Amino acid sequence: TKPEVGGAVQTSGDNATVYVVAGGAGAALYPNGMAAWTQYSEMPHSAAVLHVRRDQLTLDAFRPDGTAIPTGFTKTKP
Repeated sequence: TKPEVGGAVQTSGDNATVYVVAGGAGAALYPNGMAAWTQYSEMPHSAAVLHVRRDQLTLDAFRPDGTAIPTGFTKTKP
């Protein structure tokens, strides 16, 4: 999602929550959509890699052909 605080979309990610919904590992795909809080939406089968460090999370997602889904992100703890 876009950064949120108390369910309200924020312009900055500082001290905000970002929700990630990822899936698509073989079952039939269903239509996706866009809402006010949606940062990016795509409908391929995919895999995601989450790198966890003490002060940082990084998410990278990939399509079956190995190409990156363009909205991976990094969240650093202040």
